[in-house]
Amino acid sequence: MYNNKGFTLLEIILVIGLIGILSAIAIPGIKPIIASYRISSEASNVRSALQIAKTTAIKEQKTAVVNFVPGTGSDSSYNVVVNGEIIKSGTLRSTITMYRASFQGNSFAQFNSMGLTSGGSGAVCLTDAEETIYKQVSLSAAGNIKIQKNVVDPNGPWED
Repeated sequence: MYNNKGFTLLEIILVIGLIGILSAIAIPGIKPIIASYRISSEASNVRSALQIAKTTAIKEQKTAVVNFVPGTGSDSSYNVVVNGEIIKSGTLRSTITMYRASFQGNSFAQFNSMGLTSGGSGAVCLTDAEETIYKQVSLSAAGNIKIQKNVVDPNGPWED
C-alpha cells in the first residue's frame, strides 16, 4: 500500500496548461482597461499642472504660465513657470501622445493674478498608442479646467 502525498506530474502539467489557457483569454480583455487607466492618469497630471499654475498665480499675485510641447512619451512635456522659475514639470508615458496643445493659437496657457486665463480658452489633447481612446484637458477663459473623453474621433465631440 502506497501512501504518497502530493501531486502527480500529469496533474501539475494539466494545471499549468489551464493557467496558460485562462491567461491567453484574459490578457486581451485587460489591455484596454490598462490603456484607459494610463491615459486617464496622464490627463490628470496635465490638469494638475494647470491647477497648480492657477492657484500659484492667485496665491503669489503673479502671472503663471504652463508651456506644452506636443509629442509622444518623453518627447512631449509640460512646465509650470512662475516669475521665470519652473515650479513643476513633467513628461508623458511612452504609450501616450499629446497630439495638440492649443490656447488661442499658442502652445501655452497663461493665468493672471485672479486665476483667469490671459490668452483665452484652449485644450490639451491626448491619445493612447493604438489611438482608440482620446482625452482632452480643456481650459475655459474663466480658468475652469476639466477632463473630457472621446472614443471615436480625435477632433470631438467631447464628453464630460
